[in-house]
Amino acid sequence: METRANFIPLPWQVDAWRDKSFTLLLTGSAGGGKSRLAAEKVHGACMKYPGATWLALRKAREWNKTSIIPFMWETVIQGTGAARLHISDGIFNYSNGSRIYTGGMNDEDQREAVRSIGGSGGLDGAWMEEGTAFTRKDYNEILARMRHDAMGWRQIIVTTNPGPPMHWIYTDLLKGKQATVYYSGAPDNPHNSGDYIETLGKLTGIQHERLVEGKWVQAEGTVYDAFDYSIHVKVRNIAEMQYWIIIIDPGYTNPTAMGLIGIDDDGRLHQAEEVYKTGMLHEHIVQAAYDWAKNHGGSAKVAIVVDESAAELIAELCNAGMRVEGVKGRVLDGIAIVQGLLVVQGDGKPRYTVDPACVNSIGEFESYVWKPGKDEPIKENDHEMDAIRYGAYWLYGEEFVQRQMIYAPARIG
Repeated sequence: METRANFIPLPWQVDAWRDKSFTLLLTGSAGGGKSRLAAEKVHGACMKYPGATWLALRKAREWNKTSIIPFMWETVIQGTGAARLHISDGIFNYSNGSRIYTGGMNDEDQREAVRSIGGSGGLDGAWMEEGTAFTRKDYNEILARMRHDAMGWRQIIVTTNPGPPMHWIYTDLLKGKQATVYYSGAPDNPHNSGDYIETLGKLTGIQHERLVEGKWVQAEGTVYDAFDYSIHVKVRNIAEMQYWIIIIDPGYTNPTAMGLIGIDDDGRLHQAEEVYKTGMLHEHIVQAAYDWAKNHGGSAKVAIVVDESAAELIAELCNAGMRVEGVKGRVLDGIAIVQGLLVVQGDGKPRYTVDPACVNSIGEFESYVWKPGKDEPIKENDHEMDAIRYGAYWLYGEEFVQRQMIYAPARIG
């Protein structure tokens, strides 16, 4: 059996490894070794304290299958002989009776599953990976479960890269001093390759400030300042979607931006997929749109919304048998509609969410900014934003009544 190398903490990790504070926040720029420390600490606690119960979480339980579970097994546990992985349940069972469960907080079913972990005894510890994806409500749910006593101490570990300064992690845990905080960055981790450091150095704007400089910042003058990763980035069941629109902002030197947006029976919009690519010819755009439309009900259930000035592309999409709508509308009107869709309504939900796989759309939501002193956005980081604006304007703009008959989307405000 292959035996892994023993874990040797990096200098910045030593104190955090020993720290028994109730809440431990590991933050800073990308590549510092935050997740590795958390995983090793969870494993070490389960080894040292028989019968310990830990929970490792991503926002959506299904994300664990490609992140926490393989990382824990392949990097930390496999080869030690300490535990067995039950893949179907996502549970690590230790020979001394300790257990690491994996879970999520993406919906009420996942929350209820978390409440049942550990039975009446609750948890000794929890690790919340990619912390900015969680809400304060998620954190409070975990707080209420922290009552097991196999270790003589309990701990919640939150690992995260920085987000906006209004995020609850920053306001409550960091600035509010509700956690012990440890900072790290890529230079603190000698295991990073030169290529990785070079790639980080190529980041610009808000991504550079967060992922390289480790700052909790938001782009100044953000157009969509209501956009909150913990609220608007969700995994949803596509079977809930009744209709679809495909949004397109064509480009060649600039990226072509496409989005596949589902509309559920409550009128909520969810961007399930994106295309973001330079050098796309019209034939490539048509094929991508055709494949999406074919997989989601064809022209009876799918409308394609394109910048009306792209007459040649519209003609090619129509010739391929698809239903196409050319849209423009005033930029400020479209922005106002999207801003309204992002507002959390009385039911506690916004009217627009984005799948976490749509990284370019998420990045543009966070970095799309106004020109200083003017009511117009800077023409940067706007390709998916333009496409989303076209779709929103078509659904909610001048011809709202007709669109309501087709899609019954929720009104803004």
